[in-house]
Amino acid sequence: MELLTIFTPTYNREKKLYDTFLSLKKQTNKSFVWLIVDDGSIDNTENEVQKWKKQCDFKIIYKKKKNGGKHTAFNYALQFLNTEYVFLSLDSDDVIYEENTVDIIIEKLKTLKEEIGIITLCSNSRNGNNDFVKKYDIDKLKGKSLAYAYTHNIFHAEARMILLCDYVKKFNYPEIENERFFTEAYIYYQMDKVVLWTNIITCYSEYLEDGLTANANSLFVNNPKSWYLYNELRMKKNKSIFLKTKYAIYYISFGILSREKIFKYGIANILFLILYPAGFMGALYLKKRG
Repeated sequence: MELLTIFTPTYNREKKLYDTFLSLKKQTNKSFVWLIVDDGSIDNTENEVQKWKKQCDFKIIYKKKKNGGKHTAFNYALQFLNTEYVFLSLDSDDVIYEENTVDIIIEKLKTLKEEIGIITLCSNSRNGNNDFVKKYDIDKLKGKSLAYAYTHNIFHAEARMILLCDYVKKFNYPEIENERFFTEAYIYYQMDKVVLWTNIITCYSEYLEDGLTANANSLFVNNPKSWYLYNELRMKKNKSIFLKTKYAIYYISFGILSREKIFKYGIANILFLILYPAGFMGALYLKKRG
């Protein structure tokens, strides 16, 4: 039985997804399942994947759902995780870094003790020399959880997580009507079990002009409730007074944009009242930029 599921959410990426497929096909260790969740593509993705199934010596599971955003593809994928570990996630603009990457992952997983998985890096260049890798301070992260890293603001790299499936299944993203994006960090803020932080680069990614990262302003304006919920979580969990204040302003801004209730925290409402002008200006700025 395969040890690892490699999860790929995709939407209208048949050409880029082919590069992802080729990188998996080249792997020296085929002890994995490639789970593709198609978030309602209207291109030829489904037909292409069916062809690839006949060309490879590893298992491909292809599931298609109604378009709802990457976070809903994650929620949908949870029911199909039947291996011990899951790679979160090999996106449709990602390519596995080396031909022995799966081998390296599996060997590292075998060394785990109390950890629920390993954290690896994703590069935006083929040689791994980029700002994400340079900002990664592994010494500060040893023996820590994802929640600790995020709430203490000490993790600034582009990462790919390989985690126990049974643990991952405990988390999902809120699905909000008419919103198509929820930042992945929302669940990482809540994952409080120790992970093994590594310097392994598992993939490199080509960020596309029509991808999520390139459309940040519209993501904010078109998905205000998701950002309201995310910043509410960050405001509660971060340890730094500076960050709590910063995220409180974001919480107010997105609360205004989404028309959600802001003043609901008793004595903390005094702080929200003080910060409200800054949050209001933030909402105006985002609306104008979006």
